[in-house]
Amino acid sequence: MYDRLTKRGVEAGIAHFRVNTLMNYLRLFVLLLIVLLPTPAAAQTPAPDFFGLNMYITGRERSDAEARALIGMAREIGVTWTREEISWAAWGADRAVDPFYDKRLGMLAAANIDVIGMLLTTPKEFRDKGCEQYARATNQPEYWCAPTDMQAYADWAARVVERFDGDGVDDAPGSPRVAVWEIWNEPDKDGTWLPKADPGAYALMLKLAYQAIKQADPTATVLNGGVYVFDGVGEAAFMDRVVELAGWSSFDGISIHPWLIDHAPDEPTLINARERFDVTIPGRIALVERWAQARGGKPIWVTEVGWSVCGGACAPQFAKSEDEQATFMVRSFVLAAALGVQHQSYFQLEDKFNGGQQPWGPAAIVRDDLSPRPAYYALGTLLRQLRDGFQTRPHNFPQSIALVGLRDIREYRLRARADNPSIGAGSPFNIKAESFFLPVFSRAEVRGLLDQHTQDTGQVFSSAVFEKLYGYSGGQPWLTNALAHEMVVKLLKNDHTRTITPDLVEAAKERLIEQRQTHLDSLDR
Repeated sequence: MYDRLTKRGVEAGIAHFRVNTLMNYLRLFVLLLIVLLPTPAAAQTPAPDFFGLNMYITGRERSDAEARALIGMAREIGVTWTREEISWAAWGADRAVDPFYDKRLGMLAAANIDVIGMLLTTPKEFRDKGCEQYARATNQPEYWCAPTDMQAYADWAARVVERFDGDGVDDAPGSPRVAVWEIWNEPDKDGTWLPKADPGAYALMLKLAYQAIKQADPTATVLNGGVYVFDGVGEAAFMDRVVELAGWSSFDGISIHPWLIDHAPDEPTLINARERFDVTIPGRIALVERWAQARGGKPIWVTEVGWSVCGGACAPQFAKSEDEQATFMVRSFVLAAALGVQHQSYFQLEDKFNGGQQPWGPAAIVRDDLSPRPAYYALGTLLRQLRDGFQTRPHNFPQSIALVGLRDIREYRLRARADNPSIGAGSPFNIKAESFFLPVFSRAEVRGLLDQHTQDTGQVFSSAVFEKLYGYSGGQPWLTNALAHEMVVKLLKNDHTRTITPDLVEAAKERLIEQRQTHLDSLDR
């Protein structure tokens, strides 16, 4: 249990986790996360930290002791945001306050954990009788029936927001602050909007709730209920109709669930650049970005994404190993950050239903007995590496990163045999967002580059060395740096007391030719 999970235990778990692949991946993209870290704890209107979890501390299935243990585990690895359910059906149609939510949200506030509050489910007084019958006949929870009175839902939402707006007026004890509100969850899915997903009904809910929330707390951020990509957001999809009816101004950020539970988040076989087909998580986020920009632009929030370790309890394509779960989770955070996503909440910390919902429940990074999976340690490693590095920058922390190639990958073509036509692009994972040509260095620029090394180390490039190096490279950026690197790092082993000679330039040139790291005769193109 958590009482035995000391800090030493966390560090030991991190040491045992196979981080080589994880850290290699981070080294490439770490700069993209710098601007997201860190955030101050608990401000009146907190800026969203990028990293979050669906923790479900407000789940009534949890005891107070379990809720406290999970909050402690989240804080141990540096998680400061959680996505929580606030159920209208559990709150009740008429009550002004709910002591249960006062207590659980107060526990989170005391731990300096900020909240995305989901306002969802319908009390019996506002359910259609026919929908209740349908839910019973299909063995689905009746509380997912859509409200028959959307104004009643909006009025309840306003009461909840006023209770947790932190302004000191009619607040819950301790004035816990919830600054981000999500209107329902997956309203585009028949199972969470009974009897059938209805964009017209949801548009009315969203519009009325947005107005009510903003009146109660003008500084609050309002998200649409998280929707799936493609059926929820995409060409002529659910959210198109919602926006048409409710207006683009009826929410502040677009909440999406780009689940890809049966594949790695960036699986290259899910991309066909020639046909503009990309169903990876980056592809799904990019689709939503294009959709939002075409309508004026909004921040994107990924409020659910995850990978399951369900084993034999689910279909084989959904069952990932615990190490796969860990690396896929970290890669999803990095990829979302690289694409400018405002916030991502991984699903989930621990499964409150203890395996009752397959394959989604076992996406949790903590087991039902509260023992951590490798993904728990991986998230702690990710946050610790980034936050520690950010605080000590620029020492041993990247300041800029470039992916350098001779030309765009898409310009290459492969042939199965000499007599066969091209079979398409030479790489299935062209991730290029933008490219530009780096012109050759002038003599003065090459001299300046070498002089920087001299200033830092005292090791001199003589005029004879410079002339030979420039003669071989012609100022071509890759060759210039490759020759200097080969001499200083590979041949002299970073011994800056040793003299660089023209013969050393000759040796470095021959080594580059033998290594065939690129087609040298193409560098002048």
